[in-house]
Amino acid sequence: MLINRDDLTFLFVTLIGILIAVFAGLMSLLISSYQGRFSLEGRAMFVGITNMVLITNLSPTGIITLGHLITAYGLFIIALCLLESAISIIYYKHDERFSRKLDIVTLKILSIGFIITLQP
Repeated sequence: MLINRDDLTFLFVTLIGILIAVFAGLMSLLISSYQGRFSLEGRAMFVGITNMVLITNLSPTGIITLGHLITAYGLFIIALCLLESAISIIYYKHDERFSRKLDIVTLKILSIGFIITLQP
């Protein structure tokens, strides 16, 4: 089964969606309010799951496509952002400066890792 132009456009739009979701998840590490941070990361995770469902419906049964891989890696990055936020909130109670440094270091590492992974 070949993907026609309409399907290719739809796939491109969904991949843009996951890239924006990952960007939102990474940028949430700069928010100092933890309530706002977790809500933004939760929404990014929801967008990623929705993209995975859309890409799965678009591709033939039993085939893992590039769209699946990019979306899965994006979900992994967003999940790591959620995990880091949970760890950071524990340190925030004891040492606010260390918590912010942890956020910045994690942001840099995850951003660079995501960009390197997307390179052909």
